Amino acid sequence: MTSFLRFFRRFPQINVGGDSAHFPPLEDAPVSLASLARPPAKGDTHKTERLAMTTLSVPPVIPSPREDAIKLHKAFKGLGCDTSKVIKILAHRNAEQRSLIQQEFETNYSELLSKRLSKELRGHVKKAVLLWLHDPATRDAKVVRKALTISVVDNQAITEIICSRTPSQLRRLKEVYLSTYHSYLEQDIESKTSGDHKKVLDPPLTPIFLQGIFGCALFLV
Repeated sequence: MTSFLRFFRRFPQINVGGDSAHFPPLEDAPVSLASLARPPAKGDTHKTERLAMTTLSVPPVIPSPREDAIKLHKAFKGLGCDTSKVIKILAHRNAEQRSLIQQEFETNYSELLSKRLSKELRGHVKKAVLLWLHDPATRDAKVVRKALTISVVDNQAITEIICSRTPSQLRRLKEVYLSTYHSYLEQDIESKTSGDHKKVLDPPLTPIFLQGIFGCALFLV
């Protein structure tokens, strides 16, 4: 496996208000973070990581974006970044909340949160957190694009994303993919995949499916 998405294999899914992504629950953070340092298994060097699908809820009372921005800034101080504090905050916020946190951080400290995180974090955790800052559709587009453009296409990663999204989410994914990479997702999947994976991936991206007539599970039987 490549290191790009290994964190997703063990990180559960956050689903709040239609915002889905994958991050460790707070109580499991030490174990998950430790596991990220393990090298890829032999023979897995060309595979992107798989997506775990469990559920994690966001706390009922969320601090203000300004308060979160201040806490993140404090986590960056000292000899090393307090990674667990960064995850405790960002892993328990939905897309809108993360966007507001980024705005507050830039306003208060004249620095992009993404750039500061890039400086402070390392390895898989860095990639996980930076990817998590994006809205769900952008994140999905980045994951799919990565899976399509590595030396050996990661069919399973692509399939798990395409077949776990609702028609509206797929429509948004296609829009973001086109605007970001100036290429049609359907065409890239058509040219890069083959066999059973192509049979699974083609129907969910068709207009008929996107109108809600079919369910992806039908194509996975």
